[in-house]
Amino acid sequence: MDTQSTLQPLPRGFHWEAQGPATARHLVVVPDINPDVWLATIGDQDNGCLATIRRHQARAAHIDRPFRTAAAASGWVARWLDRQGRLIAAELAGQ
Repeated sequence: MDTQSTLQPLPRGFHWEAQGPATARHLVVVPDINPDVWLATIGDQDNGCLATIRRHQARAAHIDRPFRTAAAASGWVARWLDRQGRLIAAELAGQ
């Protein structure tokens, strides 16, 4: 997975991290205030990649969506965080 120029910028308070061994590397979105929480992941698949959003607190466990490229997947994740990021950050700050 090309992680250099394909990732969409995330809203303030969140950042991308690469996790896992080089052969099975995937990208995760973590909040700056709690880096142990993974809110979303992007992992390679045979025909592209799979983005997973992990809902926080009382919401559904996760949503998976296939994409052809990591750029498209990261755009979907960034748009979701743009809408939900403040709520999630407030929930994490209250823990």
